[in-house]
Amino acid sequence: MANPTNMGSLYASYSAELLNEVTRSTLLPPYYGFDVEPNGRNLLLGGYDGRVLELGSPNLTMSCSGTDTMLTWDASVPDVVVQSCYSLSPSSFWDIYPAVQVNGKLRTAIISASPDTAFFRLRRSW
Repeated sequence: MANPTNMGSLYASYSAELLNEVTRSTLLPPYYGFDVEPNGRNLLLGGYDGRVLELGSPNLTMSCSGTDTMLTWDASVPDVVVQSCYSLSPSSFWDIYPAVQVNGKLRTAIISASPDTAFFRLRRSW
């Protein structure tokens, strides 16, 4: 699908190659099941092996703990890389590799304090 729907403009598009890689599908032809969450923001993708993946933007929360910065996001979003940059204009994000812990339903990355202003985001690793 490449055109707007009755829910508005498309948020993202996914190629067959990406869907095969994400679902690790080896079936020919591949089998997928799709659904949209009630909020209309996330696409649910079911693979042939019964796994369900949520395709959408994870919510990233930032807080302070002492002099450290804590980033948290939903634990159901495992395959992401934390990125950082010092300026959004122009943005030049780079990968950083903080230790990530799973605490219940959240993943947490603790980043050591820096004297500079920093911006963070999550990038899919696949």
